[in-house]
Amino acid sequence: MQPSHRIKLAVRASPPLWSAYVAARFPSQRWKRARDAVCLPHHDLVLDGYPRSANSYMFNFAARFLDGHRIVHHSHASATLKMARRFGVPTFVLVRDPMDAVTSNVIRSGGNLPYHEAHYAQYHRYVDDHREAFTVVPFQTAIEDPTRVLAEIETSLGQEPSRPSPEAVAEAEAAISAHLERLAEDKYGDKADAKKAVPDEDREQQKARVRETVRERGPVAELDALYEALVGDAPLARQAPA
Repeated sequence: MQPSHRIKLAVRASPPLWSAYVAARFPSQRWKRARDAVCLPHHDLVLDGYPRSANSYMFNFAARFLDGHRIVHHSHASATLKMARRFGVPTFVLVRDPMDAVTSNVIRSGGNLPYHEAHYAQYHRYVDDHREAFTVVPFQTAIEDPTRVLAEIETSLGQEPSRPSPEAVAEAEAAISAHLERLAEDKYGDKADAKKAVPDEDREQQKARVRETVRERGPVAELDALYEALVGDAPLARQAPA
C-alpha cells in the first residue's frame, strides 16, 4: 500500500485529524453536507457506512421523514463512529457484503485495491469491537425495507414510529432517485451514467474482473468473517415480525 493511502487510513481513524481534514477541505456552508461527516454533541443521529453501502439512499429516505433532526452521514470514517460513541449519539451503521462493497467502490472511485480493502477492514473492525454502541443495518434491509430501519431510528430518538404509507414510501423513493440522478449529473457530467448506483452490463463485467482480483489477493476471507460477525446477530438482519 502506498504511503499516501496509509496516511488516509490514519486520518480516517483519528477524530482530531478527521475533524481538521473535513474543516480544511470543506470550509464554507456550500459544503454543508460534507461538514456533516463530523459528529459533534449537538447532532441527533449518525447514519453512516462504508462507501457503496446504501448511504445516499438510506440517508435521504430517513431525512425525508425525520424533519429537523441533525444527522451525521457520508463520513465513511471510524473517527466519526468514535466521536458518536464518545458523545452518546445514536448510531446506525450500514453494512454490506465486502465483495460487493469493495468492488463497487473500486469501480466508482478507482484507486488502490489494497487501500479499499484496508479501509473496509478498519471501519468494520471498530464497529465489531464496540457493537454495543451501534445498530447494524444490513444493506439488504436498508434497500428492501427502509421503513423498518426508519422505525428503529425513530424509536432510538424517543419518537413513535411514523410508519409511512406505501404511497408515501413510493413517493419518497421516486424523489430520492431523481435527486441522486441530478447529483450525479451535476458532479460527473457526461460520465454520470457510469457513476450511478444502477446495475448495467458494463458495470457487472467490471465487477466480475475486480472480484477475481480480490479473490486472488486473499484477504476476502478475513473481510467475510468480519461481515458475518456483524450481520449474523443483528436484529435488523432477522425477518420482521408478521
